[in-house]
Amino acid sequence: MLVVLGVAAAVDNVGAYHVPVRAYPALALLVVGAGLLVGAFWGRSRLLILLGLAILPFAFAASLVRVPIKGGTGDRLYTPQSVQGIRSEYRLAAGQIRLDLRQVPWGSEPVGVRLSTAAGNIEVLVPPQVTVNFRGHAGAGEIDFFDQVRNGIDVTLQSVDQGTAQGGPRLDLNADVSVGRISVVRPGQLGRVGDFPPLPPQPGAAASG
Repeated sequence: MLVVLGVAAAVDNVGAYHVPVRAYPALALLVVGAGLLVGAFWGRSRLLILLGLAILPFAFAASLVRVPIKGGTGDRLYTPQSVQGIRSEYRLAAGQIRLDLRQVPWGSEPVGVRLSTAAGNIEVLVPPQVTVNFRGHAGAGEIDFFDQVRNGIDVTLQSVDQGTAQGGPRLDLNADVSVGRISVVRPGQLGRVGDFPPLPPQPGAAASG
Protein backbone atom coordinates (compact mmCIF):
# COMPACT_ATOMS: atom_id res chain seq x y z
CA MET A 1 0.00 0.00 0.00
CA LEU A 2 2.80 2.42 0.87
CA VAL A 3 4.57 1.62 -2.40
CA VAL A 4 1.41 2.36 -4.43
CA LEU A 5 0.81 5.65 -2.59
CA GLY A 6 4.45 6.62 -3.01
CA VAL A 7 4.36 5.94 -6.75
CA ALA A 8 1.14 7.98 -7.08
CA ALA A 9 2.71 10.89 -5.20
CA ALA A 10 5.87 10.72 -7.33
CA VAL A 11 3.85 10.72 -10.57
CA ASP A 12 1.94 13.77 -9.32
CA ASN A 13 5.10 15.62 -8.22
CA VAL A 14 6.88 15.21 -11.55
CA GLY A 15 3.78 16.44 -13.39
CA ALA A 16 3.26 13.29 -15.42
CA TYR A 17 -0.31 12.93 -14.17
CA HIS A 18 -2.35 14.87 -11.60
CA VAL A 19 -3.52 12.64 -8.76
CA PRO A 20 -6.29 14.38 -6.75
CA VAL A 21 -6.17 14.26 -2.97
CA ARG A 22 -9.32 12.15 -2.75
CA ALA A 23 -7.63 9.41 -4.82
CA TYR A 24 -5.05 8.46 -2.15
CA PRO A 25 -7.45 6.88 0.39
CA ALA A 26 -9.22 5.16 -2.50
CA LEU A 27 -5.91 3.69 -3.68
CA ALA A 28 -5.18 2.50 -0.14
CA LEU A 29 -8.57 0.78 0.05
CA LEU A 30 -7.98 -0.78 -3.35
CA VAL A 31 -4.71 -2.32 -2.19
CA VAL A 32 -6.33 -3.58 1.03
CA GLY A 33 -9.19 -5.09 -0.99
CA ALA A 34 -6.71 -6.83 -3.27
CA GLY A 35 -4.91 -8.17 -0.21
CA LEU A 36 -8.16 -9.55 1.19
CA LEU A 37 -8.92 -11.22 -2.12
CA VAL A 38 -5.51 -12.85 -2.32
CA GLY A 39 -5.64 -13.81 1.37
CA ALA A 40 -8.93 -15.62 0.84
CA PHE A 41 -7.01 -18.21 -1.22
CA TRP A 42 -3.48 -18.03 0.16
CA GLY A 43 -2.64 -17.25 3.74
CA ARG A 44 -4.55 -15.31 6.38
CA SER A 45 -5.66 -11.70 5.93
CA ARG A 46 -8.05 -11.02 8.80
CA LEU A 47 -6.01 -8.10 10.12
CA LEU A 48 -6.46 -6.35 6.78
CA ILE A 49 -10.15 -5.98 7.63
CA LEU A 50 -9.21 -3.74 10.57
CA LEU A 51 -6.87 -1.74 8.35
CA GLY A 52 -9.63 -1.26 5.76
CA LEU A 53 -12.09 -0.10 8.46
CA ALA A 54 -9.50 2.40 9.70
CA ILE A 55 -9.01 3.83 6.21
CA LEU A 56 -12.74 3.99 5.38
CA PRO A 57 -13.56 7.27 7.23
CA PHE A 58 -10.66 9.02 5.51
CA ALA A 59 -11.80 7.72 2.14
CA PHE A 60 -15.33 9.02 2.77
CA ALA A 61 -14.05 12.45 3.85
CA ALA A 62 -11.73 12.65 0.85
CA SER A 63 -14.58 11.76 -1.53
CA LEU A 64 -16.24 15.06 -0.57
CA VAL A 65 -13.22 17.11 -1.69
CA ARG A 66 -13.84 18.00 -5.33
CA VAL A 67 -12.34 21.50 -5.11
CA PRO A 68 -8.58 22.06 -5.61
CA ILE A 69 -6.97 22.88 -2.27
CA LYS A 70 -5.24 26.11 -3.28
CA GLY A 71 -5.66 29.85 -3.01
CA GLY A 72 -4.61 30.43 0.60
CA THR A 73 -6.70 30.61 3.77
CA GLY A 74 -8.59 33.25 5.70
CA ASP A 75 -11.37 35.72 4.95
CA ARG A 76 -11.47 37.57 1.63
CA LEU A 77 -13.75 40.46 0.67
CA TYR A 78 -13.81 41.52 -2.99
CA THR A 79 -15.57 44.72 -4.10
CA PRO A 80 -14.90 45.24 -7.83
CA GLN A 81 -15.66 48.70 -9.21
CA SER A 82 -16.12 47.69 -12.86
CA VAL A 83 -17.02 44.73 -15.02
CA GLN A 84 -13.34 44.46 -15.97
CA GLY A 85 -12.48 44.31 -12.27
CA ILE A 86 -14.51 41.14 -11.77
CA ARG A 87 -12.18 38.14 -11.88
CA SER A 88 -13.22 35.07 -13.80
CA GLU A 89 -12.16 32.90 -10.85
CA TYR A 90 -11.86 33.24 -7.08
CA ARG A 91 -10.30 30.36 -5.14
CA LEU A 92 -9.60 29.73 -1.47
CA ALA A 93 -8.31 26.60 0.25
CA ALA A 94 -10.14 27.32 3.49
CA GLY A 95 -12.02 30.31 4.85
CA GLN A 96 -14.62 32.73 3.56
CA ILE A 97 -15.00 34.40 0.16
CA ARG A 98 -17.34 37.41 -0.01
CA LEU A 99 -17.97 38.98 -3.40
CA ASP A 100 -19.84 42.32 -3.35
CA LEU A 101 -21.06 43.33 -6.83
CA ARG A 102 -23.17 46.36 -5.86
CA GLN A 103 -20.75 48.96 -7.20
CA VAL A 104 -20.28 47.44 -10.65
CA PRO A 105 -21.75 49.51 -13.55
CA TRP A 106 -23.24 46.58 -15.45
CA GLY A 107 -23.32 46.46 -19.22
CA SER A 108 -25.22 44.29 -21.67
CA GLU A 109 -22.59 41.55 -21.98
CA PRO A 110 -22.93 38.50 -19.66
CA VAL A 111 -20.26 38.10 -17.00
CA GLY A 112 -18.95 34.68 -15.90
CA VAL A 113 -17.55 34.05 -12.41
CA ARG A 114 -16.40 30.85 -10.70
CA LEU A 115 -15.82 30.67 -6.94
CA SER A 116 -14.52 27.73 -4.91
CA THR A 117 -13.24 26.82 -1.48
CA ALA A 118 -12.37 23.42 -0.06
CA ALA A 119 -13.68 24.28 3.41
CA GLY A 120 -15.60 27.41 4.31
CA ASN A 121 -18.25 29.78 3.00
CA ILE A 122 -18.95 31.58 -0.25
CA GLU A 123 -21.19 34.66 -0.14
CA VAL A 124 -22.15 36.67 -3.22
CA LEU A 125 -24.15 39.92 -3.11
CA VAL A 126 -25.88 40.70 -6.42
CA PRO A 127 -27.71 43.94 -7.37
CA PRO A 128 -31.49 43.67 -7.94
CA GLN A 129 -31.36 44.34 -11.70
CA VAL A 130 -28.91 41.54 -12.52
CA THR A 131 -30.18 38.17 -13.76
CA VAL A 132 -28.23 35.30 -12.15
CA ASN A 133 -27.69 32.03 -13.99
CA PHE A 134 -26.46 29.88 -11.11
CA ARG A 135 -24.93 26.47 -10.58
CA GLY A 136 -23.71 25.47 -7.14
CA HIS A 137 -22.33 22.28 -5.60
CA ALA A 138 -21.52 21.38 -1.99
CA GLY A 139 -19.86 18.09 -1.08
CA ALA A 140 -21.32 18.48 2.41
CA GLY A 141 -23.18 21.57 3.54
CA GLU A 142 -25.81 24.03 2.32
CA ILE A 143 -26.65 26.09 -0.75
CA ASP A 144 -28.84 29.19 -0.33
CA PHE A 145 -29.77 30.77 -3.66
CA PHE A 146 -32.20 33.59 -2.86
CA ASP A 147 -35.33 31.70 -1.73
CA GLN A 148 -34.06 28.23 -2.65
CA VAL A 149 -32.22 26.23 -0.01
CA ARG A 150 -30.63 22.79 -0.35
CA ASN A 151 -28.49 20.99 2.24
CA GLY A 152 -26.98 17.60 2.88
CA ILE A 153 -24.32 15.48 1.16
CA ASP A 154 -23.38 15.94 -2.51
CA VAL A 155 -25.81 18.82 -3.03
CA THR A 156 -26.23 20.45 -6.45
CA LEU A 157 -28.51 23.38 -7.29
CA GLN A 158 -29.03 24.90 -10.74
CA SER A 159 -31.41 27.82 -11.17
CA VAL A 160 -31.98 31.19 -12.84
CA ASP A 161 -33.27 34.29 -11.05
CA GLN A 162 -34.41 37.18 -13.26
CA GLY A 163 -34.17 39.90 -10.65
CA THR A 164 -36.14 43.09 -11.23
CA ALA A 165 -35.17 43.71 -14.87
CA GLN A 166 -36.26 41.36 -17.64
CA GLY A 167 -33.53 41.12 -20.27
CA GLY A 168 -31.09 43.09 -18.13
CA PRO A 169 -27.43 42.30 -17.38
CA ARG A 170 -26.60 38.66 -16.66
CA LEU A 171 -24.21 36.98 -14.27
CA ASP A 172 -23.22 33.35 -14.94
CA LEU A 173 -22.23 32.19 -11.47
CA ASN A 174 -20.58 28.84 -10.66
CA ALA A 175 -19.78 28.09 -6.99
CA ASP A 176 -18.27 24.99 -5.38
CA VAL A 177 -17.45 24.06 -1.78
CA SER A 178 -16.25 20.71 -0.53
CA VAL A 179 -17.48 21.35 3.02
CA GLY A 180 -19.32 24.55 3.85
CA ARG A 181 -22.03 26.94 2.64
CA ILE A 182 -22.84 28.89 -0.52
CA SER A 183 -25.08 31.98 -0.27
CA VAL A 184 -26.29 34.22 -3.11
CA VAL A 185 -28.39 37.16 -1.97
CA ARG A 186 -29.76 40.57 -3.00
CA PRO A 187 -29.17 43.73 -0.89
CA GLY A 188 -32.54 43.33 0.84
CA GLN A 189 -31.50 39.89 2.14
CA LEU A 190 -28.28 40.89 3.87
CA GLY A 191 -29.42 39.54 7.24
CA ARG A 192 -29.13 36.01 5.85
CA VAL A 193 -25.34 36.13 5.45
CA GLY A 194 -22.33 37.80 7.00
CA ASP A 195 -22.32 41.59 7.16
CA PHE A 196 -21.18 43.32 4.00
CA PRO A 197 -19.84 46.86 4.50
CA PRO A 198 -22.21 49.71 3.63
CA LEU A 199 -21.80 51.37 0.27
CA PRO A 200 -19.66 54.53 0.29
CA PRO A 201 -21.55 57.81 -0.32
CA GLN A 202 -21.96 58.65 -3.99
CA PRO A 203 -19.99 61.67 -5.26
CA GLY A 204 -22.14 64.79 -5.37
CA ALA A 205 -24.89 63.30 -3.22
CA ALA A 206 -26.58 65.94 -1.10
CA ALA A 207 -26.64 65.40 2.62
CA SER A 208 -30.12 65.07 4.02
CA GLY A 209 -31.39 66.91 7.11
